[in-house]
Amino acid sequence: MKKNGKIELLRFWFSICVLCLHIQKYFPGEVSLKEGIRFHFFPYGGIGVEFFFVVSGFLMAASVFYASEEQKSLPLGEATFRFFESKFTSLIPMRLLAFVLLLVATVRVESWDFMTVVEKLIAYIPGFFLVQMSGLGEVYINHVEWYLSVMFIGMFIIYPFLRKNFDVFSNIVAPAVAILVLGYMFQSFGRLSSVKSWEGLCYRSMLRGVAALCLGVTCFAACQR
Repeated sequence: MKKNGKIELLRFWFSICVLCLHIQKYFPGEVSLKEGIRFHFFPYGGIGVEFFFVVSGFLMAASVFYASEEQKSLPLGEATFRFFESKFTSLIPMRLLAFVLLLVATVRVESWDFMTVVEKLIAYIPGFFLVQMSGLGEVYINHVEWYLSVMFIGMFIIYPFLRKNFDVFSNIVAPAVAILVLGYMFQSFGRLSSVKSWEGLCYRSMLRGVAALCLGVTCFAACQR
């Protein structure tokens, strides 16, 4: 599919929102009423993450809907593998650069010795394969990649069902999952944020991601009408 200029512009805007949120969080510190009134910007910039999840779900549905006859003839397992292989490999150059820069900076700041570096690298293996938000291992050194981990795991759950029966999943299952999970989160937690809160079976962010991906699939189905 050709890139959509309007979506790319929105991606850029929401990327800036998320960036400003993290600048606020890691430099002046998170806003607290105990400290009195002070300047802060984009305290709700995290809404950009929802946008990225919804767009990812939309584009995943589009890739299934507009798949070529050759792609549609592939066995379900092979098609799923190819879908994730292309996405994962396309991210490697950027992720590898960020990983090396962060590792070098962290080693210098934390004064890690050689054995500590080796131990950390072993612990970061799940993070390299973007499965750290399943609960395996410790948080990846580039911890803001939690979004990519949630997206990949969520897509891994959704994609086979979407490809197996596009009509039923996109028109019935996806909107039902989105409504029920989002409703549960609002009633139970009052918000969608909170990345590392464990809810017995998964992190809260996994619920957030799966619901928003399904919402994106629902949006695509609605657009076809």
